[in-house]
Amino acid sequence: MGIAGRATEEGTARLAARHQGALGKGHYSRAKNLNWSSVGIGTNLGGQDDATDALVADAVEGVVAGGLNVIDSAANYRRGRGEESVGVALDRLFTKSTVQRDEVIVCTKGGYLPHGGAWFEEHFVGQGTITAEDMVGGSHSMHPEYLDSQLERSRLNLGVDTIDVHYVHNPEAQAGKVVPEVFDARMEAAIPNA
Repeated sequence: MGIAGRATEEGTARLAARHQGALGKGHYSRAKNLNWSSVGIGTNLGGQDDATDALVADAVEGVVAGGLNVIDSAANYRRGRGEESVGVALDRLFTKSTVQRDEVIVCTKGGYLPHGGAWFEEHFVGQGTITAEDMVGGSHSMHPEYLDSQLERSRLNLGVDTIDVHYVHNPEAQAGKVVPEVFDARMEAAIPNA
């Protein structure tokens, strides 16, 4: 199991109060009962190597220690290494008590394939209700079973029990590649309570 908890109103307000003086008034905005830093950190770019992993982990740790509380990643960023680097940074931050879990908004995405079409076919097609037609362009799937598996993978990579925001990553990647009725049905299945 990962670190328990989630971003909360009280936690994000506590972080904002701690950093408001150094970062200036207006640096945090309130939405969905959370205090969001006006700038966050993403983890998409860079090589797929240990040196880049260390740089990303150090960058995430540094900016969160400095008051940014919005972290953005995705299951496919750097073939999963983006999330793993965030997980290393979060572990350091929580272990050192630099921040608490309820102060940080952890965001990630599912939809793009971190390892390509052959990987998707090998690991997902024929499992449950996933078919080859659920993959579009050799790189994207919005099938609910696939998204669920990616959410679980993200929890493990990030080392947290709860993801605060989980996006369907660029669903428009499927628009124009499938007929509108199929696209609409896939969106409804991916986000059933929207």
